[in-house]
Amino acid sequence: MKIKKFCVSATIVGAQVLFWAGCDNNHPDPDKIVNEAVVAVMCENIVSNGMVYYRISEIWKDESGGRFVFGTNDIIDAIYQKNENENIGQKSLLLHDGSGDKKIFWFTEGMNIHNGRLPALGGMSVSELKEKFMRGKKDAKPNEN
Repeated sequence: MKIKKFCVSATIVGAQVLFWAGCDNNHPDPDKIVNEAVVAVMCENIVSNGMVYYRISEIWKDESGGRFVFGTNDIIDAIYQKNENENIGQKSLLLHDGSGDKKIFWFTEGMNIHNGRLPALGGMSVSELKEKFMRGKKDAKPNEN
């Protein structure tokens, strides 16, 4: 018996809930994310007056050469205004790839975390992605100055 892959999206009381069941892999490649990120931080999401703020809980990667000026428990100013029906989750993973003239702390990517999982990566667990980042740190060659 051949099972076809499918995705289902449902809207319940104004909030969108995604159910992924065997979907094709049209999500970003986690290994590519780990390799391309210059800065990766996990944050608690704080919503105040419709704006989203991020309190840094963990810094997974900082290869900014000192340009990333935040530490754990620091709050990053609002990056966007939250849609009233948007479910941003409890936490977010913020990534910066170092591109462009943007300051290092203006993140080019953000992934919401729902119940310990990253829907943007097909429901990958946060701990699994964190392990990829930590493995990268262990494998990194020390600076030879």
